[in-house]
Amino acid sequence: MVKKKLLKRTGYGIGGDCWTYCISGFSCSHQSQDPTEQGRCISKAHGGDGLNHVLVPHSISGLESVYWAQKYPNEVSAIIGIDVGTVNAYFDPNLPKASDFVTKIKILAFAEHMGVTRFIPSMVESEAAISAGSLTEQEKDIYKAIYYRRTNTPPMVQELVQLLDNAHKVDALPPPQIPVMLFISNGDGIGLGYTKEQWQGFQLSYLSRIANSKYVLMDDYGHYLQDFAPDVLAQKIKAFIPAN
Repeated sequence: MVKKKLLKRTGYGIGGDCWTYCISGFSCSHQSQDPTEQGRCISKAHGGDGLNHVLVPHSISGLESVYWAQKYPNEVSAIIGIDVGTVNAYFDPNLPKASDFVTKIKILAFAEHMGVTRFIPSMVESEAAISAGSLTEQEKDIYKAIYYRRTNTPPMVQELVQLLDNAHKVDALPPPQIPVMLFISNGDGIGLGYTKEQWQGFQLSYLSRIANSKYVLMDDYGHYLQDFAPDVLAQKIKAFIPAN
């Protein structure tokens, strides 16, 4: 049996030892590495041979996983998306332009860097990972420490600034024809103003271009499915991987 490696990416990058080089592909600055290359670097750092990855992206990192499969098709055996953003969602004319909210995010990032958000506990307490109740008290403390230290970092801001350009790079290449399964939420918590039907429609439309694809509609849950229904995701993922 071929051993497969599961690599989950939760959305925005938070840096690490692999942020030391940048290979051509997705746009990146001197402060941030190509997210696709970062994933490959992390895999190899943990003893991976670069083959048979099952990518499990969430949210914006759906673009990065598709691009990885497009650019290095021999390295990716399947994609399991957790309420991912697909290219058609980012091309929607109703999507706010990056310039409309990047300034606000930079202001928030400055406040976080100065420690201001530590005095507003409701911000982190309202996070799905905390409010969903699946973390232990120790895990919540760890989450809060990371939240206060590594939220809206320069690489995260750059990822938003370059979002549309990166979506065009993905759209310029054919969808990867590998097994793909998407878990799709009701759209709550995304913050882009889409209705449930619109948000689900983006992902279903993209899946229609991939022959070996399936989806799981999760109408009772918002965007952070991994926090609201981790056991459901785990069960279906465990069943999906051996079959693909």
